[in-house]
Amino acid sequence: MAKIVVKGNQGGGGGWSPLPNGPCDFQIDSTEQTTSGGGTPQLKIGMQVIGNHPNVGKAANDFVAMSPKALWRLKDLLIATDTPFECVEIEDEQDDNGKPLEEIAFDDEDLIGKSFTCDVTTETYNDKENNKFKNYRKLGTSVMTRAEREAAAAAAQEPESAPAAKAAPPPAQRQTAPAVRSTQPAAKQAAPAAQQQPARRSRA
Repeated sequence: MAKIVVKGNQGGGGGWSPLPNGPCDFQIDSTEQTTSGGGTPQLKIGMQVIGNHPNVGKAANDFVAMSPKALWRLKDLLIATDTPFECVEIEDEQDDNGKPLEEIAFDDEDLIGKSFTCDVTTETYNDKENNKFKNYRKLGTSVMTRAEREAAAAAAQEPESAPAAKAAPPPAQRQTAPAVRSTQPAAKQAAPAAQQQPARRSRA
């Protein structure tokens, strides 16, 4: 039997250290639907640092609350990662400002493998430092102002204009292209803009 020698300090390890504050690129490796200590449904995002960063490959977890007041944060993550979702406006239910509530439907597995950029901050809780992640945005982009965010959201909900038709070649040069069948599910072929357009319905 071979002898195994392992070096290490007597304290049992160097311990976990938080990521430094600042913008950082991440790739999502896993998702899990859990519940917070207060009983709020949340989505646990397992991710790792990517790109040109000193901590590339370092794993981190983010927790996105799935509650009415935190809906905007979940929506920002889905938009930043180009993850398809359906948004339904509920006319007979309003928030504290009298605006109709929204429902978002999506498949959390669609987030796996997606990348995004966000800002990393550090906070201390029970004498322990932890990272917080905010300002989800598309990979490699900078933080937008409120006006820019509203303009981008409005643009995302506008239907895309159809591309101009190309002129047909002369009859002697016209060829029939072979038919190509898509392997993607029909739901995934819809443009993100159409999936993000709020529909209207009344809850029974």
